[in-house]
Amino acid sequence: MIDAEVKGKLPEIHHLEDVFTSCYFGLIKYCSSDVLNRYFLSALKNLKDQQLEYYPQIVSLNFKIFFWPRLEDNSEPDLIIVLYDNNSKVEYLFFVEVKYYSQQNTYDTDEDFAAHFYENQLSREYTNLFSLDRIENFALKEDTKRFLVYLSADYSKPEGDFNRAINELRKNFDVQQICETMLWVNWYNLYDKLKESENEKGLLDFETNILEDLEKYLHRKNFWSFGGFGNFEEIAEATNFVFLQDENETSFNWQFEKTEELETKLVNFSMIIFDWKLEKVPLFQAVSKLCLIVHLGKKY
Repeated sequence: MIDAEVKGKLPEIHHLEDVFTSCYFGLIKYCSSDVLNRYFLSALKNLKDQQLEYYPQIVSLNFKIFFWPRLEDNSEPDLIIVLYDNNSKVEYLFFVEVKYYSQQNTYDTDEDFAAHFYENQLSREYTNLFSLDRIENFALKEDTKRFLVYLSADYSKPEGDFNRAINELRKNFDVQQICETMLWVNWYNLYDKLKESENEKGLLDFETNILEDLEKYLHRKNFWSFGGFGNFEEIAEATNFVFLQDENETSFNWQFEKTEELETKLVNFSMIIFDWKLEKVPLFQAVSKLCLIVHLGKKY
């Protein structure tokens, strides 16, 4: 399915968060702990902006990813990642809350998950993280290291989301502990990590292929990082633009449009609005893309 998405063959599912999560981590699960470490865990930072220092030990452990496991309070984290030894004892436990276009969920504490009375989604996940003692055949130890990961599409750390969670959790948890065990990363960071894989050695051939596919996948999702205006044509060729005109959506790709036609569309639009909901990119990145196609149109 990831190949069809990269080629733009499945527009009807392009914006589905669960499909995105499944396609991305569904490939990661076949890789080694070293790959999980290099291209996911090493990108994580806690709320003090510190990277964690446990990574060298991880490569000697096994890992398993659980997708939307149902917990006792009927909640479903997007992912649970366990890193375990040869006796199935869990050394590290990660709850991962994945966001693509959507925002955090909030809950009515009179009806939903009333066991711990949290309205905030991160608060609920964090509480479940520290109450879990087993997942399937994996037993958690007293000293299992536990972390909540918030993977979002925000270009900068969503301070408001974390502050709301801390304000709820501080009644039952030490704030210092929360700041050290609540982690954040965005899709742009993961794309940068995948770009690094192009020059790295020590990977198996199938892992290299998987990482290449994931890099293309994030690029297709517009999670590439802005790297300056060195190669206009390369950026334009890989970008799918979505505009609105008179409430009718018009979508086109630079690869399939002549410069004159593209310039005409821009001139004739009575009102051009970049569809932030469909193309969730930072403001400066979106503006630079719009300026880019105007620049290219004037070159010829």
